[in-house]
Amino acid sequence: METKSVRKSVKIAFLSLVSASLFTGHALASSFGLSSRTDTQVRQNSSSNFDILVPAKAKNGISYNVFSKFELSGKPLTIVNTDDISGGIRGTGKADLIVIESNNISLKDQFTILGSPADILFITRSASGKLSCEQCSFDNVGRVTMAAATPSYASNAKTVNSVGDLTTVGGGKVTVKGLVSPGLQSLELIAENIDTSGTIDTNLRAENHPESGMIIVDRGSKVVGAGGINMFNGRIKIRYADLAVKSAILSKAWSTIKGKFRAATIAVASPNNIAIDADMSTMSDALSTSQHRGKLYAPTEGIFVQNLGKYKDNEHQKINISANAKLSTDNHLSLKSLNTISILKQGSKQAKVIGGDMTLIARNDVYQQGYVAADEVKISAKRFINNGLVESANIDVQAEGSIYNSFGGKVLGKNVTLYSKSGAVINGSRADKAVYLDDALTIGGEGYEVNKRFGIWQSLKELSAIKTASGASTVSASILADNLNIQAIRIENINPYHLVKGDSVNWDAGIRVNGIKANQVAIEAERSLKLRASEYVLNSSAIIGLNGEGEFLVNSPIFSNERYEISFESYPYRVVEYSQDDSKKNEIGHYKSGTETKILTYSPPGRVFSFGDFQFSRGGTSEPKTVKSSKLFNEVSYMQIFKDARFFNSTIKSIGLEVGTDTENTNFEGVTSCLRYRRCNREFVTTRTESETLLAFKGNVSGVNDKISEGSDLVIRNINSVETDKQRIIKSIVNNYISQNESKIFKRYNVYNLLESYSSTYSTFTYEYRLSNVEVVSNVIKGEVLLYTAYSSKPSNWPKGQPWSDDYKDLTNWGIGLTYKFNVNWKEIYDEQLRDKELGDTGFTQRQIDAGAANYAKLYPKIKVWGEEQNLNIDDAVWYKYDLIITNSKGWIEQYGEKITITSDRKLFWGDLLLDNFSEWIDFEDTMPLEVKLDFPEFKKYIPHEILSATQVSRNKSIVLSENDVSKASSNFVVSRPLRPIDITHKFGDIKVWLKPAIIDYKKVNQNYTIRYRYSYKLENGSVWKSSIQKITLNKAELAHYL
Repeated sequence: METKSVRKSVKIAFLSLVSASLFTGHALASSFGLSSRTDTQVRQNSSSNFDILVPAKAKNGISYNVFSKFELSGKPLTIVNTDDISGGIRGTGKADLIVIESNNISLKDQFTILGSPADILFITRSASGKLSCEQCSFDNVGRVTMAAATPSYASNAKTVNSVGDLTTVGGGKVTVKGLVSPGLQSLELIAENIDTSGTIDTNLRAENHPESGMIIVDRGSKVVGAGGINMFNGRIKIRYADLAVKSAILSKAWSTIKGKFRAATIAVASPNNIAIDADMSTMSDALSTSQHRGKLYAPTEGIFVQNLGKYKDNEHQKINISANAKLSTDNHLSLKSLNTISILKQGSKQAKVIGGDMTLIARNDVYQQGYVAADEVKISAKRFINNGLVESANIDVQAEGSIYNSFGGKVLGKNVTLYSKSGAVINGSRADKAVYLDDALTIGGEGYEVNKRFGIWQSLKELSAIKTASGASTVSASILADNLNIQAIRIENINPYHLVKGDSVNWDAGIRVNGIKANQVAIEAERSLKLRASEYVLNSSAIIGLNGEGEFLVNSPIFSNERYEISFESYPYRVVEYSQDDSKKNEIGHYKSGTETKILTYSPPGRVFSFGDFQFSRGGTSEPKTVKSSKLFNEVSYMQIFKDARFFNSTIKSIGLEVGTDTENTNFEGVTSCLRYRRCNREFVTTRTESETLLAFKGNVSGVNDKISEGSDLVIRNINSVETDKQRIIKSIVNNYISQNESKIFKRYNVYNLLESYSSTYSTFTYEYRLSNVEVVSNVIKGEVLLYTAYSSKPSNWPKGQPWSDDYKDLTNWGIGLTYKFNVNWKEIYDEQLRDKELGDTGFTQRQIDAGAANYAKLYPKIKVWGEEQNLNIDDAVWYKYDLIITNSKGWIEQYGEKITITSDRKLFWGDLLLDNFSEWIDFEDTMPLEVKLDFPEFKKYIPHEILSATQVSRNKSIVLSENDVSKASSNFVVSRPLRPIDITHKFGDIKVWLKPAIIDYKKVNQNYTIRYRYSYKLENGSVWKSSIQKITLNKAELAHYL
């Protein structure tokens, strides 16, 4: 847009108002009800193509005209504003302002002033009055005001010296349904309620003049900005002369502006809530200048929307720019709210706000979901929330509280400044829910050795604000600039993209990550990136980077580059791998057991990079010796500095995560011999990889490890899950040993006698236990518990003559009697804990799989005793008895979890009949190992449903059971029941026999199934021993487990 001098060609015809040539046979349609109070004349003729209005003579330049009704329709109206008398028509005295007052004003055609230009004020005083314009227009009119208001002059006045103030009447309404008046200098709508629609346009059209400038043409291809459109909604008092607002009454009501507006200036002001649902544009090829009452009039191009009145509460004085709205200007665009500004989006539609220089000012929040573009954007608010696009050469956001660029938000600019006085600047979001949180987070790389969890999500996921929030359609966010300066209490760059390992998902070979989502949150600059935070700078699974050879400066006590979430755990590892021997005929099983580290939840690594110089400190760097200490954490993430890096009094800590296995490898014979004799000849193998961690400095590094006086420290270490578990168990044993074993310690030191003998004599006697000489030797924690005694104060019955000293209050080693010593095997505790964790990706724990292996072993065929089969030379068989048992059944998962190998020991015991307990009288033991391989889906039905978790059982809810399925599952269920021992009399003596159960029947009861079974045994005399009938009821999901 450019400003040019535009010459408007105005044709003034000296008409013979009674000339027959002007009568064209139009029907009479307009209706004017004249009032006797004013000397107003109307000339109408059915044959004329226009009507004539002769206003009352002007007083002080004001022609005041009152009508009972003023309805213009069907033909134009010509208003005479001359001193001449022609054809019997008197003049008006050249009024500057023509006032038309009526409770019923309807304008549906064109107004033309004959003679000198004048302003027109249409006014209705009644709340129920009508003031409407429908496709009306004005020619040779300077200023048009439509007001549903009470003026300052009296309601019974005959003439008016001054309009004074216009006070809108309650319930009053002005309606404009289309108004096109090229060159109109000002259109003013004043009412409590304003209803606009259609096109409202005051611009001129033109073409370029061959010599210079432009020439006005009705349908020219160029737009010449002319005039202004001013809308005042609500209960307000306005001085007519200069539109100054004298007072305003607040209301929660919404004033909605609709339609298509075209003018050099568009302004909306109201004490109500304002909703802009319109297409407003002040863009043009040139601006026009004109004369108004002898003075030069040059419009100030722009769009201005503003709340009026004093701030009341959060329910008043909001400004909403709807998703359908479009505001565009070459110059100024200003939105000023005493509450909130919302630039909205709905579905695929979003508001568009485009300007040369743009100012958004709100007492409370600015919500930006639309498209904002300008040469310069300035935003001032309590909070700024951007979910849309803000694009400008220069962006300056100043907020009292927090600034959010979240849920699809983009900030693109050449020079971008984001400043939060007392809150945070957050790019991205703390969760994939539409919620805005800014409380300080606990960060800094501490405590993961125990919790085995990294990332802020661990502390956020239980927050009710997040649990109850609705999901966000996108969590992408980016701030991109040439020069970027962010300053706040806290700076957060968070990508909440995270994955949770499903029960049936195998992550051993890798984790499938969505690359777009992994890179969806970023803060990047081309030349300069400055981050200043008084508490911390956090980069969580997101990107912060400097792309060019400039400066990357971080001033903060803490800078943490980490993952949004990653958690890991130690799990049992038990795998059999098969290979062929040298003859290629026999398969050899290689058994591996131990522990493995599994990633349970995963987020991409945080990525920080700089192709320019990097500088980190807590504060300013002009006086390095006075800079307070700061910490930089790189936690299972990437940090690469390709040029020089400088640290001031900083601790740099890089934490990695070792992922892999600790295994003991052996063949099948080795497994059985180790189980029997605890003499294990195994190969111990550790395979670990560091999980996506990188800390790299390509250029010079200053201030690390005392290279120069800044005295920064660099600490690099990895976290190993197995070692973490070991330390946790050892710490728990040490911390809780005394409390868990106090009764035994009390008994050892005979403290009861001490209390009896001392407390009766010395009433303040006290004691406590302390650990001493604690050490870890291989799998055992060893130590001592010492008894310390003292007095809390001088006893009242302290022996006379015996000196008292406060030293008696100090706890002192009792040192009398035997020291209480202890040793605890931490590895046994660890192994027992592992049994309740998932084995491989089977979805079942080690304890559950071993229980299934033991049940499967019940199906092995009976093996007769050697003494009977081989006719051994037993001197006196009556002195011997035997038992055949299956022990140590274990499940070994094959490499891909599709099959399982079950290993068991069959043990044959021979012993003396005179003793009952095998464990005490075994004279001879022989072991016959068993090895069986089967498909894992076939195996899992042997796992008892009682030891399954609710989640494991619920997997079967969707299974539909046929009658055949119920029969098969019921039979399989009985196999999972425990063996029952009975004592019987045998020819060799009394022996113990372990019985399997047998199914009797099953029956469906409602939605459940009742299964009956019993134990039985055929005795030597031919009779059958039977147990009582056992009965159990299972629901459908529990029974389906046994298919």
